[in-house]
Amino acid sequence: MLAEEADTTVLLAGGQSLVPLMNMRLVVTDRVIDLNEVFELASVSECDGGIRTGAMTRHRAVETSALVRQWCPILAYAERFVGHIGIRRRGTIGGSVAHADPVAELTCLAVVLGATVVLRSHRGVRELSASDFLVGNLLNSREPDEMLTDVRWPFPRNAAIWGFSEFAPRAGDFPYVTAAAVGTDEGVGCRNVRLGIGGLSPVPVRITECEQYLEGKVLNEQVAVEAGRIASSVVSVPGGQRLAESYLRNLASTTVTRALRQAMSRVDEAVGVQGA
Repeated sequence: MLAEEADTTVLLAGGQSLVPLMNMRLVVTDRVIDLNEVFELASVSECDGGIRTGAMTRHRAVETSALVRQWCPILAYAERFVGHIGIRRRGTIGGSVAHADPVAELTCLAVVLGATVVLRSHRGVRELSASDFLVGNLLNSREPDEMLTDVRWPFPRNAAIWGFSEFAPRAGDFPYVTAAAVGTDEGVGCRNVRLGIGGLSPVPVRITECEQYLEGKVLNEQVAVEAGRIASSVVSVPGGQRLAESYLRNLASTTVTRALRQAMSRVDEAVGVQGA
């Protein structure tokens, strides 16, 4: 159906973003393809090095999945911040990633974890990194005749430590800034740290300066605060924001520091699991 009239067709997943945009006439289309009875797209499974979520998997299913909590716990944890529970019961993983909101919890995680987005069409299959798929505010690189079918979330197995934080005016509101960190720690300092932030740029970005600073460091309060300061100083805050630049930089520092504080609490637990 997409191959026939791709330019005048939209795909309906959970509808939590598309339907409001259609109501406000920001999206005008001739045809809507409802994916809600394509049950093959609603699944969670283990894949090589992480978790695979079908595009029609509901947020709530991921949030409560024992498999996700075991193999990619940061994904299950971040899901609890997605809107309210009614939205999570209806909204989908594929819809959230395809919507490409730079401050969304899942787009930030996708960039930090290095998630892979799978696109299918009558022409074949394409696999893109999240960084290549997300190209701007509410913009992705999906071709009109393609459908997002899977998102694969890698997660380090070796004594993984992780943290996620966001700032929103109220629980369930759209956040201003999100931050996520993941890495490994064998009791001698952080390794392979990936840290990113969403909400300040058209797409979520990794902060390599923070990653380099954290490499080999033992996580403690001083290190977490300094990483937050580095993040605040290097993030790009575009002009024309409704919030002051100084305020947004302060939020960047705060969310990064909080994410690393959360990671600190998991260092001893992670090292203990590996030792066992």
